[in-house]
Amino acid sequence: MVLTVEALSCGNHDTIAKATREDNQFKVLKQVICQGWPQDKGDVPFEALPFWDYRDELSTYNGVVYRGERVCIPTDLRAATLKTIHSSHLGIVKCKQRARELVFWPGMNKQIEDVVGRCSACLTYRNKMPREPMIIHPVPSLPWSKVGTDLCELNGKTYLVLVDYYSNFIEVAPLKDTRTSTVIRHMKENIARYGIMDTLVSDNGPQYSSAEFKAFTSVYGINHLMSSPLHQQANGLAGKAVQMVKNIIKKCTECGDDIYLSLLELRNTPRDEETGSPMQRLMGRRGKTLLPITPNLRKPQVSDPSKVTSKLVAHRQQQKYYYDWNTKDRKEIGPGDAIRIQTPSGWKPAEVVGKARTPRSYIVKAGDSAREYRRNTEHLMRTREEPHKIVANEPKVAQPYSLVPGNQNPKIHVAPDAIGSGYAPCSPRRDSSTKCVNPPRDVPKVAKNEIRTRSGRESRKPKYLDDFVRI
Repeated sequence: MVLTVEALSCGNHDTIAKATREDNQFKVLKQVICQGWPQDKGDVPFEALPFWDYRDELSTYNGVVYRGERVCIPTDLRAATLKTIHSSHLGIVKCKQRARELVFWPGMNKQIEDVVGRCSACLTYRNKMPREPMIIHPVPSLPWSKVGTDLCELNGKTYLVLVDYYSNFIEVAPLKDTRTSTVIRHMKENIARYGIMDTLVSDNGPQYSSAEFKAFTSVYGINHLMSSPLHQQANGLAGKAVQMVKNIIKKCTECGDDIYLSLLELRNTPRDEETGSPMQRLMGRRGKTLLPITPNLRKPQVSDPSKVTSKLVAHRQQQKYYYDWNTKDRKEIGPGDAIRIQTPSGWKPAEVVGKARTPRSYIVKAGDSAREYRRNTEHLMRTREEPHKIVANEPKVAQPYSLVPGNQNPKIHVAPDAIGSGYAPCSPRRDSSTKCVNPPRDVPKVAKNEIRTRSGRESRKPKYLDDFVRI
């Protein structure tokens, strides 16, 4: 005769049954299941109300409540069950799929989201954030009104690259060094040639973020826009110009061609019939090259700026259309949000200080020193944690060494392990009138040209200092 059947394959059936008996909510629930559910929801006891929508699937056997084949977990065992579900540190979707096969309790999905969303290990080693929709730089209506700049290095040489947002005209200047003054001097040469630009776009390199460069842009009346650190995409036009310059230099070096003739051809190559070449958009004429050209084609001919601008905007809108296919919008970060900042060792806790000047850029505080960083939302992640409070750790102050009683020389310090040993060490400068009192027996003798430091390390004086006399 079969009296009982073990319904659970694991060995914790008794634990679940005991927790079910001791849970007040499950006591009432078992009574309702055995007696039958009321016809009206208002007649259901308060403890059993969360299970009303699943009343046709609930049953009880051997002291355990089931929803179909799934075990209903009592309140005291839910925390341990959530920990077991997330023991593989999979994402929210996978943990839900795993839990929906075996266990159930009201609000389980929401609790799984909170547990996974607050897991420090998962947040630290999470993948990078998905891409956001592209933000197009406004296209200027005048040549040399908005200019992008960047530095590039190739074969041990550094170049300054300037590109016009209206004409895509590229200027290249080799630099003898990367000091800010050198960059400013070459930039002034181009300003003297083409005029002062209204807006200058650059990355956050040390040459562009220095006080000297800030003073230069202030004197010349230039609106300087710097992209967020580690976010080169915001200075994409200059990055593309750097790529083209590098390709020209590498290919011309390989073939032995003249680099400057290649740059001349690049500047005279038209994009289409309406916009013309970069030189036409910037200077209103075609430049003479080694290719044959009639005098009529070299005559100045200014293109309509409105048509050029609309054509460039349409081209960038097309780029944005294809780029935004696999992107996702994200909510703006507020001062009270819990965030983490991306670092080489993972995502670390950070605190929002405020919004920066450029779009999708924020000032955050992170690290043991509570240093402020400027980062794009690409490197910031909103979490379900409590908002982090970043406070700078106080630097450790070394404890002063105590003096052994009887030591009258305030310049001589004694290591902490020597206190109480009954002797005072001698100063490294000795003479015939100075003697050690109660010298230790276990301290080895030190040679004349050696000095023993407080840590016990022997420091030998170099031979070339033998004739040196301290006054």
